[in-house]
Amino acid sequence: MDFDVRPYNFTSATTSWLILLAILAALGLVLPLASLAGRGGAAGLVDFRRGLISYLEDLFSLSFRRIAALASLTLKEAVRRKALLVFVMFAVLLMFAGWFITDSNERAELQVSVHVTFLLTAISWLLLPALIFLSCWALPEDIRLRSLHTVVTKPARRMEIVIGRMAGLGVVVAILLVVMGVIGQFWLSRRIPENARSALQCRVPLFGELYFISSEGQPQETGLNVGDVWAYRSHIPGNSRARAVYVFRGVDESALTRNDKGEEELLLECRFEAFRTVKGSESSIVKGISAQYTLSVNPREEAFGMLAQSEATRAIADALREGQYNTASAELKKLTERIRTAPGELRPADYFGLHFGMFVSGTVLDNRKDPALGNLGKLFIEAALTGEGVTAALQQQERGAKVEIPYEAFAAKLDLVADGLTERSAVLMETLQRMEVPLPSFNVSEYHDLDESSTNLTRVPRRLRFVADYETLGRFLAAEIARKNDAGGLLADGGLKASLTEELVKESKISQLNAERLVAVLGEQLTAGTLAVDAGKLKVADGRSWYLFFDDLIRREQLVSEDTEGWMIEKDLLQDLIQDQNGDRYLRVEVACINDQMYLGMAPP
Repeated sequence: MDFDVRPYNFTSATTSWLILLAILAALGLVLPLASLAGRGGAAGLVDFRRGLISYLEDLFSLSFRRIAALASLTLKEAVRRKALLVFVMFAVLLMFAGWFITDSNERAELQVSVHVTFLLTAISWLLLPALIFLSCWALPEDIRLRSLHTVVTKPARRMEIVIGRMAGLGVVVAILLVVMGVIGQFWLSRRIPENARSALQCRVPLFGELYFISSEGQPQETGLNVGDVWAYRSHIPGNSRARAVYVFRGVDESALTRNDKGEEELLLECRFEAFRTVKGSESSIVKGISAQYTLSVNPREEAFGMLAQSEATRAIADALREGQYNTASAELKKLTERIRTAPGELRPADYFGLHFGMFVSGTVLDNRKDPALGNLGKLFIEAALTGEGVTAALQQQERGAKVEIPYEAFAAKLDLVADGLTERSAVLMETLQRMEVPLPSFNVSEYHDLDESSTNLTRVPRRLRFVADYETLGRFLAAEIARKNDAGGLLADGGLKASLTEELVKESKISQLNAERLVAVLGEQLTAGTLAVDAGKLKVADGRSWYLFFDDLIRREQLVSEDTEGWMIEKDLLQDLIQDQNGDRYLRVEVACINDQMYLGMAPP
């Protein structure tokens, strides 16, 4: 079972209303015309023409002043006929309703549901009879009391009388509805418990597009089925690579709110489900299983994730995801050798997965329109098109046709892709930058209650401080040092500035210990000749980029933090984590289940 939440389309609704109005107008013309023509012949047509002309004259001669006067008269008559007595009945209902509605021992969401249902039902069943009686008795009472005679003798057309009556009754109902709604809101605010009042807030949600990544790293439309007959939710296993990925489009300043301190934040609200195969720890029993959000910028996953569809290419996909392009090139070379020497070892599904994954990778790389990538995207696409010929030939062969399968041509195209990965490995590392920001874990229980609003709601501050992984740290340090170097803020008198540590603490928002460690390492590298001074600027002596320089230092553990919190860095949610692809801005949120032998369930919105 599935459903799609679509925003209200005002244009489409207006168009539908106009079409329905046109159909009713056409029926209102065709049916009288057919009736008069059938009963009176030519004379009936004359009567129809006369009536139509009279109607059009009335329509184009309407006076809004006379209609407003008649509506005002209807309102006064409704007051005189004790229509407002419904307020008394409404007040009596609210006064004694608490005796018969669920007490405070019931679950909070049930109290909200019962109170709101009672209030809306009371308003509906009090307003409907009053409106029906007023509308049904209005004209007969006017005729009986002969008050209508004083109206028709005035220069008021029949259409104006009908429209005025309808407008007056509409005003009466609107007044009753507004007053009863305001009173009902005050009544609800006193009756609903404090921990359940969030359910009464009107919110505009921004739903994400959902897909899953399996434990083997394979992108999928659905997750695991845990045996539930109602296959509404899909699940991800705990303590594994499996992820649920939500893509939120259109996230900008308008999606942020301000907390009590005036700080901007993004609200992430979930309605996940917990499923257990074991009892678990005492903490998981009381609080629920643990889950975690990770805000992710991962162009490598988007570009190369589909290559994991086939088991034969999974090692290539994993290497590309990790940014190990030389390793991926070597694995691809091994695969092309298998295709040349033993093509039958690969299943038709492997060839299809390889061709489809190559096409997706080429399309993503081509859409980036980055000149530094050169023709790498086109090499992927050309290999995909050749692979499509292989899969088509295999299908024909399965039907009994004798065809030549272009294994050699496919292998040659894959060799070109492998060579392109090796040639542009450094460029790909600079271009396809991954950054992951893990948020604090939260708990999900099997049974939901509005008391758990703090559990279901995660507040993401705009300014995020987190412990950086190796790649994120390398890119952060490279960007900060390059920025200061371009501004001439690293060197003084042929060496590092004496105030560099304090400037890094203030400008880069890193701790004192980390800043001291960074300056010490830079000084060591400058003394060792790995860094050099050129025209008053600092540069890497062998011509490497700042990122590759810091990546090498981090992997050799020369930048191990002495701070107990590690390398804490700061990023801006909108500037650093919102991805922009050809004008399409989106936020990628990965969801993971932490507990082993537990499952976390979610459904597409």
